[in-house]
Amino acid sequence: MFDAAIASHVDGLPRYLSSLPSVRATSIVNVLPIWDYNALSSADILFNCKNLVVVGDDAEPRSFDSSTLSLLGSLEASVNIHDLSLDVSGPNRVKRGIPLDLLRTLDQQHPKALSGLSFPLCRNPFPPQKFSSDAWAWIEAQGKGFCKSRKPYPVPEMRWGLASTAGTYHYFHLDANGYGTFMTMDHGCKLWFFASPKNISGLAFDSIDLYTVGFKASESNLDLWDVELVVLQPGSKLIMRPNQPHAVCTPIHTVCRGSHYYAATTLRDTIAGIYHTTVAGGLLTNTDHGSASRAVLMQILTTTLCNLVDDVPAGSSSQTIDTV
Repeated sequence: MFDAAIASHVDGLPRYLSSLPSVRATSIVNVLPIWDYNALSSADILFNCKNLVVVGDDAEPRSFDSSTLSLLGSLEASVNIHDLSLDVSGPNRVKRGIPLDLLRTLDQQHPKALSGLSFPLCRNPFPPQKFSSDAWAWIEAQGKGFCKSRKPYPVPEMRWGLASTAGTYHYFHLDANGYGTFMTMDHGCKLWFFASPKNISGLAFDSIDLYTVGFKASESNLDLWDVELVVLQPGSKLIMRPNQPHAVCTPIHTVCRGSHYYAATTLRDTIAGIYHTTVAGGLLTNTDHGSASRAVLMQILTTTLCNLVDDVPAGSSSQTIDTV
């Protein structure tokens, strides 16, 4: 995978770091300092077909220990743990365990490469994000159309944590249900490999044939796309668009927290992502939050309809509707 990323460099650099505007324009990654990100409007954040990496934010020093793992919930909760040390593939690597297993393996002579990919968070650790339409729509649609008036926002499905020991990886895949991904790093490091279309287009990953002709889940697939590598560390945040193929490597022990989101500006990508993960299933994704996905999309559709058909009060928070 590293060779694939280097092969996609221009003049020895990732395209998003090039000094040439014409080269940077071909990248699907935009690295922004936190103060520039804070100045962006909600539409600007995701409407330019870029994945954003925000750097320079304050990060509390943490270690890979029980205190940091406790950010993800109970240390004795039963969760799925992927054992990348096993010489098997696919679901045969998935075992039931508890978060403490990730700490216990570090005391062994030969620690295992363990990855907990789904720690549902019972409390929302993030303030409302200005690029996300789902939390806003959930409030606006209460009691309208087919939306219940007191149904709680599905926090455990939409907010999650990840914890991995060193040496884990995940081949190219899509996040389920057409979700976009927002992630912050609590401790450690993630190497994020973005598939980058050879011809930049907002429709680059929409083709219904993309994963049926030539795609191999365990390879870099350089005949289908280029690869751009970003290093995520504490103090950095990732805002990844829906329907974005990516692979991940964890070189050191790591804990991070994140959220799924839907945005009015990327609903076309969401539709394509839902199609791909529905048709390809386990080839492209390893989880499913279909119930929460349908509920959140219903709230967005209801809010959109109400804002387009009904009179919207002056000063209301309906600005995201303008980009649908």
